Amino acid sequence: GLCPSGWHVPTLGEWTALEDYMDAGCYYHPGSRLRTTYGWASSSIGYGSDDFGFSALPGGERSYWNGFFYDAGTDGFWWSSTLNGTNAWRRKINAGYNSIYQSGGNPKNGSSVRCIKD
Repeated sequence: GLCPSGWHVPTLGEWTALEDYMDAGCYYHPGSRLRTTYGWASSSIGYGSDDFGFSALPGGERSYWNGFFYDAGTDGFWWSSTLNGTNAWRRKINAGYNSIYQSGGNPKNGSSVRCIKD
């Protein structure tokens, strides 16, 4: 129910396929290649290049237990539809690093969602 009809939240495998595509093309620094060219906290790395039109923005996350927002401006978190026990897998891009990270997160927390076409 998060995405409009004809679209879906990517699975863990679909996130991995995106990263594999980037690796196969020797696209170094995948996190910076998905970040927008604006909106990220300044760092020695600088803004992203948005080479793939992903337009990743640093929305941070919202905690379900206290309602506070954390890491906006420095971190972007995107859900997958794949569960990891009681958590769900998600991807993280950080302003200070060029990598994409995988972690489990409580699905009650608020993170960004990237919908992809069926």
